[in-house]
Amino acid sequence: METRAANRVDDGSAAALRAAAPLLRACADAATDGYFAKVGSGDAGGPVRAWLTPDELERSRRDHRDHLRLLIEPATTDAMLAEHGYRAGRAHAFTGTAASWFADAVGEFLESVDDCLADWSTPAARAAVRSVTGRRAVSDLRAHLRGYQEVDNAAATAAVEVRDAARGATTVTDLVRAVLDTLAAMPGFAVGYFGRPSGDGVFEFEIAAGESVEAFIGDVTRGGDYVLSTSDPTPSGLGPVGRAWRSGNIVRSDAYLTDPGTAAWHHIGEKYELRSNAAVPLLDAQGQPVALLSLYAHWPGYFAQPSRARLLEQVRQLCETALARLQTAQHAATAVTTYAQRSRYRDLLRRERVALVYQPIIDLQDGRVVKWEGLARLAGDDRLITPAEFLPSFGEDDLIRLFEIGLDHVLTTLTDWERHGLHTRASINLPVVSTAGDWYADTVRRALARSGIDPPRLTLEILETGPFGVDPVGYRHGLEQVHDLGVRLAEDDLGSAYSSLLRMRQICFDEVKIDQELVRDAESNPHQALGFIQPLTSLAHNLGMAVTVEGLETRGLIEAATVLGADHGQGFAISAPIPAAAAPTWAAARRPVPGRAGARTSLGGLAGHLAWEGRMIISSDGRARRRGPDATPCPLTDYLAGLDADTDAAERLHQSLHRLALDALGSHQHRRAWTGLASLVHAAATQCG
Repeated sequence: METRAANRVDDGSAAALRAAAPLLRACADAATDGYFAKVGSGDAGGPVRAWLTPDELERSRRDHRDHLRLLIEPATTDAMLAEHGYRAGRAHAFTGTAASWFADAVGEFLESVDDCLADWSTPAARAAVRSVTGRRAVSDLRAHLRGYQEVDNAAATAAVEVRDAARGATTVTDLVRAVLDTLAAMPGFAVGYFGRPSGDGVFEFEIAAGESVEAFIGDVTRGGDYVLSTSDPTPSGLGPVGRAWRSGNIVRSDAYLTDPGTAAWHHIGEKYELRSNAAVPLLDAQGQPVALLSLYAHWPGYFAQPSRARLLEQVRQLCETALARLQTAQHAATAVTTYAQRSRYRDLLRRERVALVYQPIIDLQDGRVVKWEGLARLAGDDRLITPAEFLPSFGEDDLIRLFEIGLDHVLTTLTDWERHGLHTRASINLPVVSTAGDWYADTVRRALARSGIDPPRLTLEILETGPFGVDPVGYRHGLEQVHDLGVRLAEDDLGSAYSSLLRMRQICFDEVKIDQELVRDAESNPHQALGFIQPLTSLAHNLGMAVTVEGLETRGLIEAATVLGADHGQGFAISAPIPAAAAPTWAAARRPVPGRAGARTSLGGLAGHLAWEGRMIISSDGRARRRGPDATPCPLTDYLAGLDADTDAAERLHQSLHRLALDALGSHQHRRAWTGLASLVHAAATQCG
């Protein structure tokens, strides 16, 4: 009874099907021949025939014939019919064959069955066969449509997930992983990767996802037999990747195993059953490619199907927008990092092969060490790997784990230093995560409890280029919870983007650190570099925040930062980062410095002049005047007088600049005189050696 219920074919109908079997099978064979005669002609079936290899075409013919025979075989069950119809629907959706075309083919087969049965047997037998085949055809088409829609709908679902990933990503690595993982979950998708060309134009695989991804990446990067060129019009540059990179357009290979442009890689396609490929270049605002997604599927014509073709355009637009948002982030990927390198860095982190080195931060007035910044390194087999190398490979989860390891290291180090007579404070970078919740406070609270360190001895430095816009309310709340523990907060890299000024007002920072990039060119462009330090320092002080200037790599920069009112300094002119064990000895050997007694460097002298100008205010008539009765002479005058060199020209221009400061502060003439004075002062200092 169960078999009969499942088949829903009564004994009389089954007998009629068996009797008509030879005739019906011949009819199915003829219908198959007619079906494939139409494939590739006009609009019938689209270009599918051109995408198939001869073996695939023959296999497709057999599958279609067997599928039609299911409609007429006595032993066919409903479950068999549903499974075959579902698989056929998915196959047609994968290759972009219209569902209506298949429905027409089934309808034509039923008509041919009617014709074949016209003179066969009795009217009752003919009616029984027609009833069974008609009912089965309806069930078949229903299952076919279910499979077809399931595949087709996957593109719409993926588009939504890619959109959410692009909007919420906090690192380039997270963005790419989320996009590739989403695409890899689509039915029919094989493997995809993200990469960029190296300096010689050879495409490097950086991030990948999909079936057998490790084996695939191992094969395509081993032995150099899968070289992809973005610039060379030789076979290595004629595939979709090379053409997409050069043109800036999405390029498809709908028949990967027969496409002449992919001939150099057919062996890889055969091994991993890759039947189509789409290369999606990601462009910057100037329309130049900055990266590329290369996507593979197990079906020919997979990316030509309309819903997936639209998906590729959506992926491109969303990724380009997200990359533009993330490109100014502190750890946005800039250097090409191969898949193997990224895997190695993440493995080192997983094994907690993390080392911290420490760089002192001093009080610029007396030279005391006020704290040490812990700087993370990965401990490779033969050297320490710097953040510039490994951070672009890390996603948000990796950054969180790095912070947890680093925080424990910093707090343990403070305890160890006390045993060696060094009682001090320390700081470490805090990653800005997209959905922090209570994670900030919970993580820090547990670490402090384990260590017994007083919270005010810990400073967390927040990169101002983090994803403040993803969840600003949750972000601020999380930092406030940490601050309530007694931990100090510092805004790192102040001035590297406009958002830093907004955060100074919105976040409870205790101190700020001026971005070292702002002072890097101080020797060659002192007016601009020093002009950043002065107003940012003044702004922070007005908000009650201490100021540290990073990147102090010369005595002149140390002196200039001091003259311009910064509280603390950090940089290689003070000390390079050193191992934790060396810090107590370094601190014990350091002696306080006497108070300032005039400028000793050209930058210090120029900073003194800038500070003198800073005491000017603009009156209502547009002229400048002294702020209050301060008659302190400009420090640059004393500096020039103390040089054993001809400084007459410099002093004359200096006095002229004083007059311009009174009459035309900030004018083009004033700025030009400033540039000239800086050159003369530098030349005089160089002359003195």
